[in-house]
Amino acid sequence: MSGNDGNGGEYGEATRAVRLPTGGGPQGERPMRPPVHRSTTYAFEASQDYADVLDGARGGYSYARIDTPTADAFATALAAMEGAGTGREVHGQAFASGMAAISTVLLALTSAGSHVVASRALYGNTFSLLDGLLRRFGVETDFVDIGDIEQVRAAMRPETALVYTETLSNPAMLVSDIPALAGAAHDAGALLVVDSTFASPAVCRPLEHGADLVLHSATKYIGGDS
Repeated sequence: MSGNDGNGGEYGEATRAVRLPTGGGPQGERPMRPPVHRSTTYAFEASQDYADVLDGARGGYSYARIDTPTADAFATALAAMEGAGTGREVHGQAFASGMAAISTVLLALTSAGSHVVASRALYGNTFSLLDGLLRRFGVETDFVDIGDIEQVRAAMRPETALVYTETLSNPAMLVSDIPALAGAAHDAGALLVVDSTFASPAVCRPLEHGADLVLHSATKYIGGDS
């Protein structure tokens, strides 16, 4: 999703941060801040309408555990910031926590027999997820010095599904060379997944540098504190 005003004019970085897509709302007037939707369930005119939303035949909301207008507004806005310089459409998905997002991504992109190459300097809970739970499920992870691209390349296997790193590692603040890591991952037919929590899209947008997927824990810099 490019950062533009809908008329072909590109927004600057500061403007993108305050003029982002906010989802549906009144036609004509627009609230300065999108409202928080507190409903967990939604009414439909007919049972078929409900079935169509559940089946994905049309857009809509059925239950807050699946999606809400508030979560969609957040995800759309963040995707607009992350994808602004990529020249392609970028989509976002909100989760209940950063670790929920990380767990979902790793479980979705691996299966028994898969292999992951990951930074040795990862957030502790991410390290535990890879080294404990996923290893029990048959997913092997090699933890490497992510700053040594040759070490990353040497760790790749035919079954490597992804390379996982952090833009700025938590808490050691080691910097990843995202373009080099993207090249190493893609040469091996793997994806590059980047946790950019400590950078935020104001500092670095990994998708612009070749990453395939970017993650955030929004309680840190995106939330304005921590």
